[in-house]
Amino acid sequence: REREAELRFRGEAIALALGRYAEQTPLGQPPLPRRLEDLLADTRFPKPRRHLRQVYTDPFTGRPDWELMFGQVPMTTGPDARLVQATGIVGVRSRSNKALRAYAQQYKTAHDWVFTATLSSPSNQGQ
Repeated sequence: REREAELRFRGEAIALALGRYAEQTPLGQPPLPRRLEDLLADTRFPKPRRHLRQVYTDPFTGRPDWELMFGQVPMTTGPDARLVQATGIVGVRSRSNKALRAYAQQYKTAHDWVFTATLSSPSNQGQ
């Protein structure tokens, strides 16, 4: 049960960081990271911003080997304000198929529990 609580804490921390990364996107920059390490030092700014303290290990595997969930979101490009699709990480989940106990009613295994960012619309980018 302790590992399940850690899975929840770490997964939610990563999902929140993904959301912050997207919300703080400067105009014309990609709103989704391509690697979790991009959350540690967001170099889209003159002074890099930190959205996540560390790339957490998966408490079930003991390694930072999260399965990355990629997706696309609309993105407004520079001054011409064209709308394009940006691809990047939208969530993570454990690679472990170990059965859960505390959250068994919601998720059968650790792998079933997907932690995704809540992303705002592209009109809010950079504001």
